[in-house]
Amino acid sequence: MGIEELEPLSSLTKDDLKTIFEQAEKEIKDYNKDLETRAKDKKDLFTHVDMTVRYATMRSFSHRHTPQSEMRCGGTSPVYSTGMSTRLELMVDSNCEINKVTFNGYAPLEKGDTIRVYFLKGEQEYFKSPFSSRRRSSNQNNKHVWIERDFLPEEKALKIDKLRAEEPIATYIPSS
Repeated sequence: MGIEELEPLSSLTKDDLKTIFEQAEKEIKDYNKDLETRAKDKKDLFTHVDMTVRYATMRSFSHRHTPQSEMRCGGTSPVYSTGMSTRLELMVDSNCEINKVTFNGYAPLEKGDTIRVYFLKGEQEYFKSPFSSRRRSSNQNNKHVWIERDFLPEEKALKIDKLRAEEPIATYIPSS
């Protein structure tokens, strides 16, 4: 930054700076007030959508780990199997924007199945503070609220019910 770029700042008076800070403080207060009016209780943001499966893809993953204390330079390090996980991807027809559902777990679903999928249709929004940066990591200690959001084309399922005659005949809950 050259001296030429700093010259306009040197012409600011105390009153100019006070006005700038007051305006910034007002914008933050207005943002936080708007956030409070849009805030909802998290439990009110859980919803479900009935849909039909167009295509199902299930993937299994094996997990391995080498403890840092057992890593060897110039040789082979021991590898320990730590388990398996399964991920289900469903292409679906629904009455909303959703066309793909992901599910962490096993659910024996196939084309043509009618399902009821449960989602969290919300996201966290953080209150602004004049002393915090805009980086998300700095917001972790700030107060937050839950805000309703629109459905995304791809959503993560919290639970899936398989339906027959509009009644659940099986329930699938994701693995941790």
